[in-house]
Amino acid sequence: MSIRQALEEFLESTEWNEEIENDVESGESSLSTRLNVMNQLFELDIFGNEKQDRIILLLTPPFRAIEGKQAELCQLFNYLNETYLFTGRLSVGRNGRIRYKAIHDTDGLEPSPEMIRNMLNSAVAIFERHIEQIAALAMTKQSYIETLADYEKKEALREARNNLN
Repeated sequence: MSIRQALEEFLESTEWNEEIENDVESGESSLSTRLNVMNQLFELDIFGNEKQDRIILLLTPPFRAIEGKQAELCQLFNYLNETYLFTGRLSVGRNGRIRYKAIHDTDGLEPSPEMIRNMLNSAVAIFERHIEQIAALAMTKQSYIETLADYEKKEALREARNNLN
């Protein structure tokens, strides 16, 4: 199955009213839509490139970091990318745009709609689990140290609950 076919089958399974853009000459296919995550409309972009054997998924929240917060967000994203095992990574651009990016190399593999769904599920999961801390750090005066302390408190509570069971 080609990447284009996998993307088409994925789209059919979602029941979204979107179309895939195909450039036969370049081997590129793309899908762009909005996706509701935690009652927020995220931008979702999925790109496939047959010649490069690559699927790229981008999930972008509807907010940006306020000026001067990029360095602290980089620290938080480094912590999240290192601590939690997702198939992609979080990043922030100089313009404050926050983005989850997953790149899947399909060389020697059979692209499938399930592969794309797994990429999307991972992207959604990281925001479902961490959006409060990301938004607080990105859009308020909360510091990275305060955000990290919040994670440590929640982890201690989680461990305490697990020990009770």
